[in-house]
Amino acid sequence: MESDVVSKKPKVCLYADRPNWAYDFSAKEIANYLSDEFEIDIKYVIDNPVLDRDEYDLFLVYFWGEDSYKKYRIPKNKIIKKVSSHRWQYSGDYGPISPRQFCKKYLNDAGLIYCNSQILFDLLNKYGNNIILCGDGYSSELFKFMQRRTGAMSICMVGNTNDPIKGVNDILKPAAKGFKLEIQNNMNHVQLCDFYNNNDIYAVTSLSESNPLPLMESMACGCFPVASKVGIAPEIIRHKENGYLVDERSVEGFEQAFNWCECHIGYIRDVALNIAEEIYCKRRWEIMSEGYRQMFRFQLEKQKKPWWML
Repeated sequence: MESDVVSKKPKVCLYADRPNWAYDFSAKEIANYLSDEFEIDIKYVIDNPVLDRDEYDLFLVYFWGEDSYKKYRIPKNKIIKKVSSHRWQYSGDYGPISPRQFCKKYLNDAGLIYCNSQILFDLLNKYGNNIILCGDGYSSELFKFMQRRTGAMSICMVGNTNDPIKGVNDILKPAAKGFKLEIQNNMNHVQLCDFYNNNDIYAVTSLSESNPLPLMESMACGCFPVASKVGIAPEIIRHKENGYLVDERSVEGFEQAFNWCECHIGYIRDVALNIAEEIYCKRRWEIMSEGYRQMFRFQLEKQKKPWWML
């Protein structure tokens, strides 16, 4: 006789900064794809929510520098922390500090830490045995190839032009002089899809990034990326095949890249659909969310072990 008892799903709290921002988009995708196995709530730092440590089996803290949850004394083995930026390496509110100092200062209260780029993982892995690699995805329902480009080559970028890390004013604008350049920072997803589909090249001139979401979104729309070797760029770009990796992050380095693209604009437009199809097959959230599933299972299993076995 089959049991009438329904097994209780593990309950996970995704602790993001604010609604309708990058971490929130990620949290909603994870909640969508993993709801078959986990009961998932999304809570926002900006709302100053009460976090009941006994209500949840796991807490995923999206920003490594966040500390508002600490007053609730959540057990270490319930906390998963995400590292998705290099801000601690540079001057500002969080740095510069070394990888060792960073792990000690910001990550020592978490039972599991995950990085969403190989570069970050390689920086931090030697300083802890609880650091893993788990990549992020993009929304394939929102971003897709719609049309072949025509006319003069066009370059685009999405982001805050005043953020010095992005390199917009000191590298991108002077390097793209003479080319059509479009920069946006405040578009909804429908507008962004059209924006990407109306440009040939997506430029990443950042000093540091981990998982630039517009890089994946633009490639899903058929853009040919030109990027410095930051974040996931070396993981998803094959030089002069489905993008261009710039060795030297300088005006001259990006000028050379854009000139190469102009000389090969026919090839770039021919492979646009292939670029979109490849990123769909490898990086859409339906696939990448499975890494989160395994991560949640792994940490829940660790909770069952006695402390001397950890």
